[in-house]
Amino acid sequence: MVMQGAPGGRLKRLQAGGAVTPNGVYVERQEDGVICDLLRSGEYCNIVAAHQMGKTSLMANVARRLMRDGVRIAAADLSGLGGENTNQAESWYKNLFRRLAQDLRLTFDEHAWWSESPDDLLARRTQRFCDQFLVSETAQTVVFLDEVEASFDLPFTDEFFAAIRSLYESRSTDPKYGRLAFCLIRGLSPTEEIEGDLTMPYGVGRTVQLGAFDSGRDDLDPIAQALDCFGLDGQAVLLKILSQTGGHPFQTVVLASRAGELQSDAIEALVEAEIGS
Repeated sequence: MVMQGAPGGRLKRLQAGGAVTPNGVYVERQEDGVICDLLRSGEYCNIVAAHQMGKTSLMANVARRLMRDGVRIAAADLSGLGGENTNQAESWYKNLFRRLAQDLRLTFDEHAWWSESPDDLLARRTQRFCDQFLVSETAQTVVFLDEVEASFDLPFTDEFFAAIRSLYESRSTDPKYGRLAFCLIRGLSPTEEIEGDLTMPYGVGRTVQLGAFDSGRDDLDPIAQALDCFGLDGQAVLLKILSQTGGHPFQTVVLASRAGELQSDAIEALVEAEIGS
């Protein structure tokens, strides 16, 4: 759904599901600034949240902000690398390294590179890749790894996370590693959310738990302004939606996008039908 009247004359749309694009309505939460500052300073950062809480959209927004500051950005979704058994370890690592190199626009032949040291252990390969391609002499580099929970049960990823931890610990003796930071993004299952399980596979860095929209803390004006474009009282409609969704990002944006298609007197019925009274 396309929205008229966005700042600067650009078209904005309410987008539910997937990472919000630059042309989409995005709500910056307090966590955006916190994570951006941590990564800009070289700190490792972990983003933990339940599903559909906006983790990937936040990652994309933070990456754009860091790129404007001259930070080199690489990202990979670990759920899309494959690898269900030990025999597929080589493929998993090659896919990961290739994707990171592509984001940095580097010339990288993963097969030739792998063959240079055929006897290297997986942790050593990770260290060597980071040394050769991720650590820059002049610029800060941030690597985003999304959906890291997809790798937890794989039998060959412990070495990868051990190597990342080693890079973190090496900063105390070699300042070049201070120019490399990782941001791991983990989704929680309903059980983990209830139990408050915020653990990460390498045990370092700062963990930020991403919660619901909070009208008292977050600037939700972009959603209200989008609703205004339909001739609605955006703030009033948004408050009605928030009272039912509890600020859940996905549910809030879905209802806001549908509300724009209805007359204002039908919005309450929509909220009750979608969420329940």
